[in-house]
Amino acid sequence: MNDPINDMPATQACTVAINFGLPRQSRELVSVAAEVEAKANAKAGTTRAASYYFRKTEGTNKIDGLQSLKTFQGNWKRALEYFARYPYIGGLRILPAQLVPAFMKEHEKFKGQQLAIWQDWAENEYMKWKEEAPSRMGDNYDPEDYPTLSDCKKRFKCVVDPVPLSSGKQWQHLSAIGGDLVKVLEVSTNEKIQAAKKEAQASMWADVLKPIQHIVDVLQKDKSKIHETLIGNVLSIVDIVPAFAFENDPHLLELAAKAKHELGQITTEDLRKSDDVRKDALAKAQALVTAFKPFARQIEM
Repeated sequence: MNDPINDMPATQACTVAINFGLPRQSRELVSVAAEVEAKANAKAGTTRAASYYFRKTEGTNKIDGLQSLKTFQGNWKRALEYFARYPYIGGLRILPAQLVPAFMKEHEKFKGQQLAIWQDWAENEYMKWKEEAPSRMGDNYDPEDYPTLSDCKKRFKCVVDPVPLSSGKQWQHLSAIGGDLVKVLEVSTNEKIQAAKKEAQASMWADVLKPIQHIVDVLQKDKSKIHETLIGNVLSIVDIVPAFAFENDPHLLELAAKAKHELGQITTEDLRKSDDVRKDALAKAQALVTAFKPFARQIEM
């Protein structure tokens, strides 16, 4: 007889750590903070003072010299977390095995763009910020401390580490651990896996129903702007539902299939041009929400 708790993780999912890094943005001014705290009779550690290498204020505008790097990494992060959507423990995320190839392909795509993004920043931003640093930072400027270009490049990174998600049974292979403790650790690990699966299942329900409900909200208005993402957001999420249906939740799988069937043939252009298409799309979206929302609530309980 199969054990669904122990068999599922090793064969259907892995965990992945996704870590980004950026050039140093600021330097802590410990003495300045301590002076402020002393004058205000404040508790040590309540004040933070910093001098910024790549940030400044001009009038009411705050200018971030790392913005282009941050924007690129933000897009990278969103692309990876489309597949590794839900947290596990310790900063790890759950990545279904069948999504690993697509995940790695997306990761490699951004890695291929990283050098060009870096070179653009290095050539057009870094020297400008370094040259004006003495006047911008004043007494806080330290040429020995200012980040070098090589240090900035080393820190501008994304590290991805996928590891198969093992079950609690793996503790039995560590013979140096006593039998009673192995059992405790095995049970604890399986409980964490079960909790993560349940949370991921509930989150997936919410992720599917939310864009369908948004269709209802938008199309119920007399006049509303139809964005390209209105239908696209639904189709994007339902495509990966089977990978996250660890429990083979028949209702979640049915919702994904019906949403794709009912809404997949509707185009943004048709919604913009035809009242009949809008009414039909609204009716279909309302029916999906009405039929499946009760099952989502059961998962959350």
